[in-house]
Amino acid sequence: MRRIFAVMVIFGLAIGLIFPLVVSPFVVWIPARRLEFQIACLIAGFAVGSFCYFIIKTTLYRQKLELETAKDHFTSLTESAIQSKDWSIKLDSPDIPTCWEVKNCDFSGCPAYGLHNVRCWLLAGTFCGGEVQGRFAQKLNACTECEVYTSTVRQDPISEIRENFKSLMWEVHEREEQLAEANRQLRELAITDSLTGLKNHGDFQEHLEQEIARAKRFSHVLSVIMLDLDHFKDVNDRFGHPTGDTVLRSIGRFLKDETRDMDYCARYGGEEFVIVLPETAGGAASVLAEKLRKDIRKKVAAETGLPEDYVSASFGIADYPGCATTKDSLIAAADTALLFSKENGRDQVTYFLDLVKKEQHLLRKAG
Repeated sequence: MRRIFAVMVIFGLAIGLIFPLVVSPFVVWIPARRLEFQIACLIAGFAVGSFCYFIIKTTLYRQKLELETAKDHFTSLTESAIQSKDWSIKLDSPDIPTCWEVKNCDFSGCPAYGLHNVRCWLLAGTFCGGEVQGRFAQKLNACTECEVYTSTVRQDPISEIRENFKSLMWEVHEREEQLAEANRQLRELAITDSLTGLKNHGDFQEHLEQEIARAKRFSHVLSVIMLDLDHFKDVNDRFGHPTGDTVLRSIGRFLKDETRDMDYCARYGGEEFVIVLPETAGGAASVLAEKLRKDIRKKVAAETGLPEDYVSASFGIADYPGCATTKDSLIAAADTALLFSKENGRDQVTYFLDLVKKEQHLLRKAG
């Protein structure tokens, strides 16, 4: 600022010295008046230089304050966004033009219609040029040519910085959403059996662990149904593996359709499946398993075009805490009940606790 002051003063003094020389040929001077005029010109030049300095200083100081205020505001917004991981920065401003008024638009179905302090180029689904616009990142280049955008962004440097900052944060927000969705899809692929659409073995193990922990915490019951297709090898051998795959896909759809939203179905492996029934005791699970056993013949056979004799399943049931109290022991109990069904004629339902009671009865009878 000192340099600016010196330059302005020197500039004013130079004018004060040069001006008398310029007007001298056209004026008849009284000697005393000539000196007074020169001094007056120097004083006026100094005053002009000082005034110019004051104007420049005031303007620069105001711009400096605006920049510092904007910097502090953006720094605060950035820190808040990082800490909260929320990139939806709110920048209300009364000088933002309202797109629907500028464009004389009356399409009330547009998400920007009737709203103030809204950046229409940031909103997906806005109606512009007779077409519904896509996401912000897809339409930004086209929007930069729009009079609404340019009148907002190019008002002054601060406005441009503000709007570019807002756009940057919105881009980060969109990228984060896309990344989250990609991660969700990858996670879903990792835990889903690609053939049947049911959850896979690994996810079942994790899910059952969580369900048992929840059942313990709230003193609830929990049942597990294991089922195995009785003649699946015969289907593959006689009708081919593509038909076998069709059967497995049909079983996946069948189990989804016949169970509650709160229930959990997974492909345990090969032609073996498992159902987790929260807040369901063994008796109710046996009723459901018996219904599935009867319906699987009709519905899956009809969908796949196979004879009903080739589409049947054996079931094993165990519940918590009646049959077992840990994940592995509950699976083992259900598997034991399933094995009993397979070895005693197939196409039947066995509840593990019934086996235990039957074994105890035989032991007492033998004793």
